[in-house]
Amino acid sequence: MSNLQKSELESPETLTTRNNKGAQQLFLLWKAQAALYFRVVSFASDEPLCIATLLSLDQTAVHAHTCRQMRVQNIWEQLAAKCGGIPARIIFYVEEPLTLETLSGWRWAPKSLLLPETESGMNYITATTRWTSSTPSHTPESWDFQVGTLVETQGLRVSYPGMRIKLTPWTNGESKWPWGLYCRQLVENQLFCRDVDSGQWFTISGYFRSVIATEWTWEEWSDRDARLLEEDNLDGQYTEGTRKSQPTFNELAKPGELVLIRDTDSKIPTVVHLLARVQEQDSPRKRGDAVHVHSCLPVFLTEVSKSHWLVLDTLQRLAKEVSSSEEHREVSRRLWTRDDAGHATAPAADECRPVLTALCQKMQSVTSEYWQAEEKQRDSDFIVGYEALFGKSSAANCWKALAWAVGYDLSVELIAEGWNQEWIVDGGVKDGGKCKERCCVEGS
Repeated sequence: MSNLQKSELESPETLTTRNNKGAQQLFLLWKAQAALYFRVVSFASDEPLCIATLLSLDQTAVHAHTCRQMRVQNIWEQLAAKCGGIPARIIFYVEEPLTLETLSGWRWAPKSLLLPETESGMNYITATTRWTSSTPSHTPESWDFQVGTLVETQGLRVSYPGMRIKLTPWTNGESKWPWGLYCRQLVENQLFCRDVDSGQWFTISGYFRSVIATEWTWEEWSDRDARLLEEDNLDGQYTEGTRKSQPTFNELAKPGELVLIRDTDSKIPTVVHLLARVQEQDSPRKRGDAVHVHSCLPVFLTEVSKSHWLVLDTLQRLAKEVSSSEEHREVSRRLWTRDDAGHATAPAADECRPVLTALCQKMQSVTSEYWQAEEKQRDSDFIVGYEALFGKSSAANCWKALAWAVGYDLSVELIAEGWNQEWIVDGGVKDGGKCKERCCVEGS
């Protein structure tokens, strides 16, 4: 990185005209990110030293640590002290966070400003705009952004609107998506969810996968999906919420309270949210208190056209009808009886095929009966809307939407605090807190 000079980040005339020291420093951070995105280093532990030089931070404090992640943590600590905080939008756009258990309160922080060496959804626009608004100015004086404050050992305190999100099983004690197991669903691209207050429908999709998918050819997309489905091992033992092809559902299927925090600076039609898990607290949470959360993953929340609400409402009603049938109860008994390790019976097992066939026939009879009744009406809103949403279909095939589109009950609800909710955000711990970076592995 010797060819990246400080002059690429700042010039004397701009530095002397700035009155807001915090904005000035964060402006340099934005420019440093723009320059570093395309660079590489021979040793990962050198990156924080380079950043410290570019941002005029205390290199001695950074160098005092041998672990790269500890060095990066020191960078964020110094920046927060200089700037009075960290740009709050960063909570939505961290693909590779710090992961050490010893960095409690810092796991919201990105581990690197370089382009990740692995396949990444962190493109240049995302990497730079996460430090400011979605339309950053090239002068710090006119910047408009929210700064999050650090709460020691707890996380980054920010203020954003949010919603509760809940995945509910059709029947207490059963799978949260009982029909997703044996449908051989494609790799997760979106999940449908409904606002319990307004009746509005949305789709949820993984943010980073959605971003990088725009750069895939059809052949690359198919190859990636095929690998994920193979790793799911649907013909072997199965535990719900562990399929690699369903990262968003995996988070939703885990126990605990979940929320969606909204990036209010996102100006695109599909708004970015952070899916986060509420942490258990020692004392009961009161109204107006900041909510402590672990970040799970960023997602897109996209509004479904109002003309399609009737279709999804109808399909969900039919799905609930099927879920109360004897055929569904039999499948639940056969497929979702766990062994001591928590595994469910694989759908390919011989004993499962008759009951699965019976359930499919039940789905088909329920949906066909409704479809045929709608066909008797002129210009049925349901059929027109269904085919606009899912493609050309027939009474014989409509049942498939019950299994993959509304085979679960996923809902969102605006929290009482509305648009002024405060959150203290930290990331989940990975790898038992052991640093696997080259600097630490070689030094051990």
